[in-house]
Amino acid sequence: MTWRQKLRTFERVWVRPLLSCFRKSKRKVPSAEELQGREAWSKSQWENPVLQPKETDFRLGLISPLPPLATGIANFSIAYFPSCGWHLDLYGGGSLQDLIQHQASFSEGRVRIFPEEAFGEAGVREKYDAAILQMGNGPHHLSSLQAWQKALPHLNAKKWIYLHEAQLLRLWKEMVTHPLELEDFYRNYYPDRHFNLEDLYSPNSQESLVPRGIRPLVSLANPDLVIVNSAFCKMLVEQDLDGWTSAPSVEIRQLFHPIPQFSLPFSVNQKQKEEPLRIGHFGNAGGEKSLALVFRAMEMLRDRKAVTFVLAGFGVGRVVARHGLNRHAWVEVHDSPSHPELLRLMASVDGAIQLRFPSQGESSGVVNQLLGMGKPIIVTSVGAFAELGSAVFPVSPTVEAEELAHVIQEMLEKRDAGAIREIQIRYGLDAFQQTLADWAKD
Repeated sequence: MTWRQKLRTFERVWVRPLLSCFRKSKRKVPSAEELQGREAWSKSQWENPVLQPKETDFRLGLISPLPPLATGIANFSIAYFPSCGWHLDLYGGGSLQDLIQHQASFSEGRVRIFPEEAFGEAGVREKYDAAILQMGNGPHHLSSLQAWQKALPHLNAKKWIYLHEAQLLRLWKEMVTHPLELEDFYRNYYPDRHFNLEDLYSPNSQESLVPRGIRPLVSLANPDLVIVNSAFCKMLVEQDLDGWTSAPSVEIRQLFHPIPQFSLPFSVNQKQKEEPLRIGHFGNAGGEKSLALVFRAMEMLRDRKAVTFVLAGFGVGRVVARHGLNRHAWVEVHDSPSHPELLRLMASVDGAIQLRFPSQGESSGVVNQLLGMGKPIIVTSVGAFAELGSAVFPVSPTVEAEELAHVIQEMLEKRDAGAIREIQIRYGLDAFQQTLADWAKD
């Protein structure tokens, strides 16, 4: 390991976690007035006759982050769980004003919005057919888990975890006050594995036996069922649980990330023949997205034809500035756009490049939204992306810029509309919601 690599490891394992612990100690707690307001809002929701579920309703209780938190899981909750086929109580974090605005967007009375801390009382008040805890690798999920734990003793329903990825290090980092506590926490659940603190922060290959943090989630949340979106994620979860002699009994089932059907609520100008092609990259631009490689491939493509490279997502501006990409007139940057604006930008492109490596079993809301719009997409041929078949254009994790430029050209010329339509139906929202309802009735 070079001294630069050692320095980066020290920063990742010690400096950043210690700074994070310091920031947590300074974090403002909600005022008594705010807590009283949230409690009063919950009571009014339970007593509002317009929002009461019918005796015959199939009922779901969902606890999850909600917008405006800039995460795919927050948008997933709002986009895919409300249904005319059931009554949904959605418990989320965020300000009371955010929760009130979410409630106002559901005028038909099939959805009630509550603060996440009200889920503890819901265990006593409500009878759900299934209760679902959405989880991913972020600190904002810890409060959801804590609210779920408070409800567990009284929760008379099927208990499901909807797990969006098979890596939870950032979740458990939020729970400790010192990096050494994190290692002790993991060792308690993984006495059969050999690892050190630095290993937990290293990118894991799919063959790695370094703990992914799934065991403590299963232990603390005590679910009947863990739902994942891909066979690859299911394999990683099973691998993490393997060898756990004190494991509670839990089933793991694969569902899928729905592909939405769009009747777009915005206009996209018809492209004129002389206008440049528009190739997009959407979502965050972390190191696993290989943005520098994509940019080199786009430069090569520009030698052949006029193109505009559209980058849009949370925090993209900072990453683009670091790479110096914002100096180029043909690069169009949209930093942290609103969700409607992000959809408009997706609809404006001729194709997209959405690489990700290594994979921790994540699916991609961006990829599925682009497929819902019928857009051709280049993805890395690993993880959940490998399960999308000929609806996408896969490339190796070791792809070079010249080859990627060639695949971009191929994507623009050989889009398989039939394969995209087939996967839109197979992974459609109706199929997603029907599967959840069927599982709840098992």
